[in-house]
Amino acid sequence: MAGKFLSFEGGDAVGKSTQIRHLARWLEGEGASVLLAREPSDSPLGAALRRRMMHAPLPAPRLQALLFTAARRQHIAETIAPACARAQWVLCDRFCDSTFAYQGEEVALAVLQQWHRRFCRGFLPDCTILLDAPSAVTMRRLAARGKRRGFDARAEAWHRALRQRFLALAQQSPRRFVCVDASVSEAATARQIRRALQSRFRLGQKHARQAATPRL
Repeated sequence: MAGKFLSFEGGDAVGKSTQIRHLARWLEGEGASVLLAREPSDSPLGAALRRRMMHAPLPAPRLQALLFTAARRQHIAETIAPACARAQWVLCDRFCDSTFAYQGEEVALAVLQQWHRRFCRGFLPDCTILLDAPSAVTMRRLAARGKRRGFDARAEAWHRALRQRFLALAQQSPRRFVCVDASVSEAATARQIRRALQSRFRLGQKHARQAATPRL
């Protein structure tokens, strides 16, 4: 039996990492084996991309998208697909939809999706949890963090447009996406996610069933 692959998406400061930790603890309590992942991944290419994003000017959007897609192909092959084959639940902090939303500001969505189909063989999560919050909430949380770098340093109008691109992706793939109000408290957000997954995957008493995941 195969495990499940869940991605967490959304703009900056919506709480993806926090909610992944909450969900991982809950799933483990249900008897699931959980693997936490993130993008850019810890592969050599992914790690180099992360350093570049944090400490150097960003490359052009088209090059960003190609590099992220290449790192993703390696991430799928070396980490995500093998974990699913071991019947693990993979909870990934960002996946292809982040590339579609962030780089989609300047690169056509159809082009980005074509690259994903070609280089990543169309591999998609079983479920994508979109943590959604108004741009005003995003800006307030980013300010509370202190120093802002990379995409974090963009103006509110940019974050507002990014949110709309994520929402458009969710509208395009309603069967895969679960939209969660991330403007509420941490605990309330976690409850929304659990309820959605309980309904979708029949969880609640003990994790017993695994669903097929697209394979390479």
